Amino acid sequence: MPDIVEIGGVHCRPGKPLPKDLEEYISGAKDGVILFSLGSILKGQDMAEETRKAFDILAHPNVKLFITHGGLLSTQEAIYHGVPLVGIPVFGDQDMNVNRYVKEGIATFLEIVDVTEEDVSKAIQTILTNPAYKRKEAQLHPVPFFGCNCNTCLNAHCIIVLHH
Repeated sequence: MPDIVEIGGVHCRPGKPLPKDLEEYISGAKDGVILFSLGSILKGQDMAEETRKAFDILAHPNVKLFITHGGLLSTQEAIYHGVPLVGIPVFGDQDMNVNRYVKEGIATFLEIVDVTEEDVSKAIQTILTNPAYKRKEAQLHPVPFFGCNCNTCLNAHCIIVLHH
């Protein structure tokens, strides 16, 4: 559709408070938490309100790492909140996305077809023990203008184009 321009990161916003039990669990984690998600085919409107609130986990300051399939929306949200990535792409654009994040210095890449427990452990330790990943992530962390800062973000387009 020629009259549509995708605006990456438009969904990124500061996190809302988590449900009390989840907030206590994450805040109480002495060394922080690692969020793991390989995406979902669930639709938000099909989820209970308490479940939808859990998706603000990436905004919590105690989240130290996000293990992801490399889907565009979740990784944009991680960048918005300054959370480094371990990418395990599965299909589609995910491989390209994770490779781009590796090149930017905010992620490590694991190949899903032959990933081992040792590979996952090494990738986690690499991110958690090398402060360069968090520093680089902080440099890419956009100002809250539709989740985008045109000087540093990883979004393809930052301009809203409306045609009547």
